[in-house]
This record gives sequence, structure tokens and C-alpha cells, in this order.
Amino acid sequence: YLVGMIDGEGCCQFRKKYLYPGSKVTAPCITIYNANPDIIQRLKESLEFLEIPYWQFAPKMHGKEQWQGWRIEIIGLKRIKKLTDIILRYPSGKRERIKVLADFAEWRLNNKKAPYTDADQAFFNKLSNLNKLYRGKQKIESPETIRSDVTT
Repeated sequence: YLVGMIDGEGCCQFRKKYLYPGSKVTAPCITIYNANPDIIQRLKESLEFLEIPYWQFAPKMHGKEQWQGWRIEIIGLKRIKKLTDIILRYPSGKRERIKVLADFAEWRLNNKKAPYTDADQAFFNKLSNLNKLYRGKQKIESPETIRSDVTT
């Protein structure tokens, strides 16, 4: 259930956790957004069963929105590592992106005191490129036939 929710409604990203002079701290994050309270409840139950800490938000409604939505966030190195160790056992459409978060979490947990370097930036770039690829920001040749190509 959890893998399906991440595939269908989830987002893999890096968040600036906090900044202070001379330091940059970034945290891996998986966010799931849905407007159905029953789905959110089942998702929370799944995370609690797996003992994965999470945050739940109800973002403020804007403009013409008619339905209240809820956002579940799993953020932080240890939480993401624990979650990804579980969900990478199963097939997923977002497997590559989840793997980037898992690898980053492992890298940072093993190098906690190290400053951010090009190695960290490589993780950020890889996830950014994967997200762009699947959001349609990069041109991908479509296998579909264009109507003007069809002959009768």
C-alpha cells in the first residue's frame, strides 16, 4: 500500500532543513499528498505499523480549491533510510528516485561531520534530473503515432 501511495501521490526531494553561517544542511524527503481522509488514515496506519515517524499537514486552501488536502512527510536521514530499506524490496515506478534518497541518506549517515561536497551535489543533481524527466521538462520521443501520420 505504501509503495503504491508513493508511486501515485508521492514526491521524492531534498529539502533545505536549516541554514546557518558557513553551513548548508539538506534533508531527504518523501511527501505524499491526498484529499481523501480515508486514504491518509490508511497511510498513517501503515507508517505507524512500520514505526516510521512522519508529519501530517493540512495545507491552507487557495483560490478555487474545493477539497481540503493532507500532506504526509517523511523527512530526515534516519527516517528515509529506514523507509527506503523497506520499500526498495518491492517494485516501484519511482524506484530510481527512492534509491537516490536511500544512497544519499547512507552517504550522509556515514559522513555526518563532513562538509557538503561535489559528492552531495551529485545526489541532488541526479534526483533533480530524474524528477525533470518524469515531469516532462526534458523532451522524450513519444512512441505514439501523430494523427497527421495516419493514413486511411
